[in-house]
Amino acid sequence: MNFSINYYQLLGLNNQATDKEIKKSYYRLSFEHHPDHGGDPLIFGRITEGYDILMDAKKRKEYDCRSKWGKDYDESTEFFNYEFDNPSTGWNEEKLKDFKKKERLNVVCRIDDSFDGSIEYERWVVCKKCKGTGKDDKSKIEIKDESGNIVKVYDSDGGCDFCFEENNYVITKSGAVKISEIKVNEMVLSSNNTYEKVTHLLKRVYTGKVLDINVSGLKINGITDNHKLNIARFKKNKHGRIIINDYEIMEIPASELLISDYVIYQNQMGFSKDKVVLEKTHNRKSKELLIDSNFIKFISCYISEGNTRGGRVVVLTFHKEKDSSLIEFIEKYTKNQLDSEIKFISNEKWGDKVAKIEIHNSQLAKFLDDFCGHLAENKFINPGILGKHDNILLDTLLMCDGYKKNNCSTYTTISKKLAYQIFHISQNLGYNSSIGTYNEYVDKNGIRHMTCYRVYITKLKKMGISKKVIKEGICLKVKSIEKRNIISTNVYNITVNNTHKYTIDGLLVNNCEGTGKGYNDDPCTFCFGQGKIGSKSCKSCNGEKRILGKQKLTGILFPKDAKDFKVEFMGNFSKDIPGKVGHLWLVKIILTE
Repeated sequence: MNFSINYYQLLGLNNQATDKEIKKSYYRLSFEHHPDHGGDPLIFGRITEGYDILMDAKKRKEYDCRSKWGKDYDESTEFFNYEFDNPSTGWNEEKLKDFKKKERLNVVCRIDDSFDGSIEYERWVVCKKCKGTGKDDKSKIEIKDESGNIVKVYDSDGGCDFCFEENNYVITKSGAVKISEIKVNEMVLSSNNTYEKVTHLLKRVYTGKVLDINVSGLKINGITDNHKLNIARFKKNKHGRIIINDYEIMEIPASELLISDYVIYQNQMGFSKDKVVLEKTHNRKSKELLIDSNFIKFISCYISEGNTRGGRVVVLTFHKEKDSSLIEFIEKYTKNQLDSEIKFISNEKWGDKVAKIEIHNSQLAKFLDDFCGHLAENKFINPGILGKHDNILLDTLLMCDGYKKNNCSTYTTISKKLAYQIFHISQNLGYNSSIGTYNEYVDKNGIRHMTCYRVYITKLKKMGISKKVIKEGICLKVKSIEKRNIISTNVYNITVNNTHKYTIDGLLVNNCEGTGKGYNDDPCTFCFGQGKIGSKSCKSCNGEKRILGKQKLTGILFPKDAKDFKVEFMGNFSKDIPGKVGHLWLVKIILTE
């Protein structure tokens, strides 16, 4: 039995739970996390351990008394074994250090004739200042404006506890960034398709329930169930169909999200540059290239069909017939804009349908590796080309690596980042799109296929099942919601200026309860519209929850002819608290020869 683990929380319960509630929760969670169903063996083991303890009346009673998570927790029930010499002779330093860290006491004391019936020692005790929370509940949070002036000061209590696991990407002006790597003052995509400044960062250790949410293929990987999302909830007619003009805009905790809901989506603005620079090499001067439609078309061909070899050669592979217009374009652009010649490489193994082009230009090869990635799994669209000719960018990518059937085009890639970027571009152009993920597998011929991502794009302006356009903007349908428990992992949140909203891959979420102001313009009662992020550590214990306190036992009597004598000593006894017997120490006195 591990008293430092919150078994109640592992089972999604509180310490007042009945046996029936414990059993019901265990059966549900054990099914979800069983290794036979792809669950984590560690989490499954912890859940089973918690169930075994809480369903055993004797074990649960002990756990409730000795664990700080238990309903009857009292330090007076804590005991441990420790031996030390006569206090007058001093303790071994290492033993003393170890002893002070302990929480329970069963003292064995060797004494001589100088013993006066009292023992005094130091040990860690619960900090009375913060009552064992480690937080300074009276600490102040200062909110500053962009000039550094304090605009508001208020008391802190628990602070925001609405967070994400780190494998979630926040959309910034420079692209998608892991939430754990966001910096203060970074500009992030917020509500109304605007960008706002990050003012605070929050990181904490979390144990409990999280949700994995799939919205049209965009995935939120681990959101605490009380973190709010911005959604549109549509009413339906008697046939179960959505009434497009009858809906409610809501900010709801993730735990209340429904499969029928649509999450508000924010378009990502492009910040295209005018030019790029190819850095100087040993045989070529630095060169400027204009970011025009031809440059974007060339980059699109490289992303889909190209790679570099040895940092010196750019290689592109096309289908001679299907891609004849692209081959002609590459040949002209390379000669006129890149001052390079191309070589056509053939090989009997490839057949007569494959056209492989080589451009021997180390300057260009190095630029392309840095600008849009090397190897298929690392390819991406540089944010510097987004916003000007997105239609040419998307059309060229689909022409190279796409497949079209009726009104739907698909683009398949093993680069997750590239797939998500193509999804966002198609959304910005007003198309209907979604993402499907296909796991790695080995086919019947023994060929290994890597995990790939397929973007489905319908260019019709008509709204589809997965996307609705309302006066507040775009909203995307929830595809799935999965629950899981996590044990002691870091979670993150950020505070955003003004709107107190940001996006996870374009999906609009709040940065705290109420987020300052919601759609109905009511101020947040939790953070007063300022995006509070937490409290400071207790000054007395520095957040350690315990401090060194002196403990003393007096009036210890024993027969003088006894070689050893055990005494039960009771102190701080209180009859006013039912079930509490006060602090109890067991002291074993051993006479020295």
